[in-house]
Amino acid sequence: MKQQIESLADDLKKIRDRTPDRDLDLDGYVKKLMNIKHKVTVVSNVLQGSEERLKKLESSIERDSSKHRALVETEAPDSDNPSIQ
Repeated sequence: MKQQIESLADDLKKIRDRTPDRDLDLDGYVKKLMNIKHKVTVVSNVLQGSEERLKKLESSIERDSSKHRALVETEAPDSDNPSIQ
């Protein structure tokens, strides 16, 4: 999306430079596109950080679940051995 915004801004600049009629003011639109690009970059960075934290959390949950299952399996009474019951 950032690349598309940059491309559009470049296209607007080219149109502005090629247009002999200077009444066509595209600078405001170019500035708006650059502001939007900045916001998209910020949101993208936040999402990327959130995704990394989520992966770490999922990994931690899986580790804890594996430990819990192993603990439950070792502590469960052996149904084949009547002396333990």
